[in-house]
Amino acid sequence: MPTISENEFPKVIAVEQGSTPATPAAGRRKIYPKADGWYDLDDAGVETGPLGRAFAEAALPFVFVEPTEGDEQDIRVPFDCTITRATAAADQAGDIVVDFEVVAFASYPSTVADSITASAPLTLSAADKAEDATLTGWTVALTKGDMLRAHVVSAATVTRVLAELEVERT
Repeated sequence: MPTISENEFPKVIAVEQGSTPATPAAGRRKIYPKADGWYDLDDAGVETGPLGRAFAEAALPFVFVEPTEGDEQDIRVPFDCTITRATAAADQAGDIVVDFEVVAFASYPSTVADSITASAPLTLSAADKAEDATLTGWTVALTKGDMLRAHVVSAATVTRVLAELEVERT
């Protein structure tokens, strides 16, 4: 088994320290731990990190084809996150109201009583797109493992709709 000095990545030096190390020589990088994760230091002294937070922002999409009142789709929340925006995009101008419901996996399935949108569900009204980044009254915190449901409250004219929640990891 190779040691750090014999590793397959000769331009990477792994160090065991909790503070920012000295700037590495030209053409080299240092990767090191800190209390909140791993960091990278390049030969210009630029620190990047914490590393490993891939997909800090993501989208939770629901696609409805020929949507009608009562249609539902469920997904399991993949990580703790906060909803930052709700977006609807349709194939043509029309109307749709989509409510979102969340319950713990143990309490699945959800009901309208589990709505997180208060009195402001995602709505298209004689339009082909809409977005809401204010989310007034919404419960925006989601917990890993919870079940998230998109529920069509009403629909008219539209034949294909993307209802999407943009989230940021917490």
